[in-house]
Amino acid sequence: MPLPRFDKLPPERKSQIIEAATLEFVEHGPAKASVNRILKAAELSKGAFYYYFHDKDDLWLAVMEHAMAPLWAAMHWSGDVDHPDDWWQQVEASTLSAVAVMAEHPAPVQLMRGAWHHPDSAVLARLLAPFEAIFAELLGAGQLIGAVRNDLPQDLLVSVSMAMGSAVDRWFADRWETLRPDEAIRLSLQSVGLFRDLLQPGPRPPTGSSVR
Repeated sequence: MPLPRFDKLPPERKSQIIEAATLEFVEHGPAKASVNRILKAAELSKGAFYYYFHDKDDLWLAVMEHAMAPLWAAMHWSGDVDHPDDWWQQVEASTLSAVAVMAEHPAPVQLMRGAWHHPDSAVLARLLAPFEAIFAELLGAGQLIGAVRNDLPQDLLVSVSMAMGSAVDRWFADRWETLRPDEAIRLSLQSVGLFRDLLQPGPRPPTGSSVR
């Protein structure tokens, strides 16, 4: 992430740098994006760049954090529920809010499309780490009220859910511009159904029942 001194820049200067980098990363992806083109567009010297960022990946992570902020704000989770159905209704409502934001502001989708092809998996892991922590907290809250199964270790549920979420996000990012608004809503809610099938408590076949 950016060095602390970047946060001390005037807001308009920070926005100029982030916006220039966003355009470059959207157009070329994190692998082929050019620091030199970003510096030129942002009117920033190379020395100043390394004064604020360790490297291009640091800048990319800052861009991703900035782009995802309104998406996370739209997916506000009150947590003030005590019934499993209400918990899942909040998941659906948060999903629909995210769809609305992405329809109006396509940059997060365009950036995530490039993120899945980042050449360094460790950098992608740095991007996803905060999401994994939030997801673990969300599942923990769901387990407390019986909305989420507790017959498996929570870290296993988080890992499997994150893998499914990554697959869903990647699918939507690759096809977002071709989806009609009603399709995006329908498929997003059906995707919530996938998570509900995975995570919701309920009767299940005994372990090993399919083995003969």
